[in-house]
Amino acid sequence: MSENDIQDVLFPKTEIGLELQKPDYEYIHKELLKPGTNLRLLWEEYVEQCKSSHHPYYKYSYFCEMYREYVKRHHLTMHINHKPGDKLMVDWFGTTMSIYDEYTGEKTKVYLFEATLLLNASMPYNENQ
Repeated sequence: MSENDIQDVLFPKTEIGLELQKPDYEYIHKELLKPGTNLRLLWEEYVEQCKSSHHPYYKYSYFCEMYREYVKRHHLTMHINHKPGDKLMVDWFGTTMSIYDEYTGEKTKVYLFEATLLLNASMPYNENQ
């Protein structure tokens, strides 16, 4: 056997498949509209899919960066014009939670919400308006 033949027998050349599995950002964008879903959960789902198919996957920071580029490229953001101070936006934050009375141990179901008063930062505040 020639030296090259021996080299091929002892150290066969194998192709390493390092093709990253690209996330389906259309699916991800639709899933984000559902309550209780966030980008971290969808990334974890993507990682599990990659692991089960034996593909490498994007790290979380790059996954998020690619999603932001997808949103920007497809113009998926929505700009709404509001009269400053005219509206208060309220949104429920996720699912219900529970608090417990320190003394009785009684469990009470609670809802968490956030509110934002829309102001126009470019306009000076005038208390007479």
